[in-house]
Amino acid sequence: MHSRPSSDESQLHQQLEILWRTDPGLPLLEAAARIGRPEARLMAARVGAAVVRLEPSWPELCRGLMTLGTVTLHVDCRVGIHRKEVRLNDVGAADITAICRGEGTELRLLLSRWASGFAVCEGGVPGAPEGLHFYDRHGDSALRVLVSHQTHRAAWAKLVAAHRAVEQGAPLALEPLPLPPPATPPTVSAEALRAAWGGLSDARDFFRLLRSFNLTRAQAYQLVGPTFAVEISQNGVQELLERCSADNVPLAFALGNRAAIHVHNGTLECVSTAGPLTVIRDPGHTILLHRGRFASAWVVHRRGLEGLQTTVELLTEHGDVVGTLRPSDLQDWRWRRLTEHTLLRGAA
Repeated sequence: MHSRPSSDESQLHQQLEILWRTDPGLPLLEAAARIGRPEARLMAARVGAAVVRLEPSWPELCRGLMTLGTVTLHVDCRVGIHRKEVRLNDVGAADITAICRGEGTELRLLLSRWASGFAVCEGGVPGAPEGLHFYDRHGDSALRVLVSHQTHRAAWAKLVAAHRAVEQGAPLALEPLPLPPPATPPTVSAEALRAAWGGLSDARDFFRLLRSFNLTRAQAYQLVGPTFAVEISQNGVQELLERCSADNVPLAFALGNRAAIHVHNGTLECVSTAGPLTVIRDPGHTILLHRGRFASAWVVHRRGLEGLQTTVELLTEHGDVVGTLRPSDLQDWRWRRLTEHTLLRGAA
């Protein structure tokens, strides 16, 4: 069943056509930024023969990804992108979350934050690759599952047909991005925070600690002091990644957005720079990390179920975590040595 496009959708369609005539192949994400509208709105304006609106049956759709063979997973996040060709062989999906695993990859999906999905067939949108495109309730990209040369085409067509929305032209119910809460100065003493931090025994305890003291991560790290958290520079993050690559230290490198976190588990074969970008390219795998888009980076020590754990966390200006680095083996002594070397170099 199709609805007639609204005047707003028709206008967006025309704006896109003009953009793509002057700049062929302009990615839809960049087109959305130029027009000043959420990407999901632009995708909805292209619904037709080659762009299919999907029903929001997210758990079933996620489980169906295992039938597709090799696909390219693409997560856009505030600080960069994470792409990997992989075959998903394990998907656990509930009503509000899903975890999808393939060789060296884990996707953690917050399905409660997904709002719309579209299947783009070949040539359907000049600036959007063929595949499945999912968006959060603010209209921003959550996850792209792109067709590769090893994708099973029959399974792809079957999955799209099974989840095709009855009402293709249904309006998108998008929400504006909430304003960040006003910053409030910490009221807890550093001594009290250090005492509570020293008693941590599980990652979940850390989230409870932040809530009980009413602190953002950045506030907690600044207050707790160098025994538990030390800030490092963007160059320090670059250097640490290069050294992990040179020493073949397997990492769990997570980048995410509001609705999806993409974790790479394994070594990084090639780490380089291109202007403000840290570029990680392995066969079938690319991470682009824009060093100017995270406000701070911290080497953090806290106790977990497997003993003392050291992670590197990338934070926004509001104290939200957008990326994490830790060793695949939490007890890998090489990781501890490299993070200590980064601190000794005075990378803050």
